[in-house]
Amino acid sequence: MEIYFVRHGQTIFNLMSKMQGWSDTPLTDKGVEDLKKTGEYLKNTHFDALYSSDLKRAMDTAKILESKNEVSKLNLKTSRNFREIFFGSFEGLNNIDTWKDIGRNYGINNQNNIIKKYSIDFARNAMKDADPFHYAENADELNTRMNDGFRQLLRENEIDSRILVVTHGTFIKTMMLKFYDKDMDPADAYPENGSVLKANLSNDGIKILEFNIQGFIITFFRSLTKMMRRHMMEVYFVRHGQTIFNLINRMQGWSDTPLTKQGIEDLRLTGKYLQNTKFDAIYSSDLKRAMDTAEIIKDENLKNPPEIKISSNFREIFFGFFEGSEAAKTWKMLAKPYGCSTQNEVSAKYSIEFAREVLKRADPKQWLKMLMI
Repeated sequence: MEIYFVRHGQTIFNLMSKMQGWSDTPLTDKGVEDLKKTGEYLKNTHFDALYSSDLKRAMDTAKILESKNEVSKLNLKTSRNFREIFFGSFEGLNNIDTWKDIGRNYGINNQNNIIKKYSIDFARNAMKDADPFHYAENADELNTRMNDGFRQLLRENEIDSRILVVTHGTFIKTMMLKFYDKDMDPADAYPENGSVLKANLSNDGIKILEFNIQGFIITFFRSLTKMMRRHMMEVYFVRHGQTIFNLINRMQGWSDTPLTKQGIEDLRLTGKYLQNTKFDAIYSSDLKRAMDTAEIIKDENLKNPPEIKISSNFREIFFGFFEGSEAAKTWKMLAKPYGCSTQNEVSAKYSIEFAREVLKRADPKQWLKMLMI
């Protein structure tokens, strides 16, 4: 049985970094828009059944995904088995402060370090122990409920079915830490809102195949491909010329440094190569190194080139806190927990999306979380 687990869209409590659990807050406008993109990614995937947690944010998410699907006829089934973890009397409190208080007895100041030192089950039990009313769900209670959910799917559907299940962040994180067959830092096991986890489920257990698939990335490339096919469009993508940060091997991202003399000379050669190619439009990232590159290529063109259009959609990846840092040293540090020493090794061993998540989770200021496109 193939299962697509989707985390609900961003909510108000997610936005404010509050413990949500069995409490509920509405989806934000961003949450709805991200889910439409996840729906676009899944619209041609046939599902035999649709389940969600019985919490409204998950049900609303499921309805958005169902409305986008063009190849399935689905009736939503809700189940408390797929609810988020219950955080007891900590619900509604600040996430960071809560785990700092829980970890104090163990000399640890956050949830991920508790999990690293002990286990995800230990973290669940520590929360229940710290809850003054002992309402929070402990490991045995959660594991029983989660396994009940898996058994429900197997009992109610054919073994060759493909099922869509809308659930929650810590529920999926728990699955990753328990069932993924590769070592994973707890900080990297938490899914983005609206992201997809693919798994195979059988009577022998569950095997996770892919994690944190984000619809907005795939939708962009699908839209571009569809547009190119529809118009038989030919697109030339040109990387900007060498910059000072390129020369000294620094992470550049949304930061900008000038083109070097070598960069300018190389671009003139590129321009001469393209000088007799007629372009109907020229686009550039809104970063100056890309705009300067476009101007040089345009100046070399002999076929009456059009004006350059600027778009932030074509910017480099945003590296957040790591912008300006030495690329090799940064990736050596980030890749070490995964048995790698470079970004390329992380991408080859896992995926390019996984490498992006490694960078994002390691950002101490969380600029990537706030500004990531």
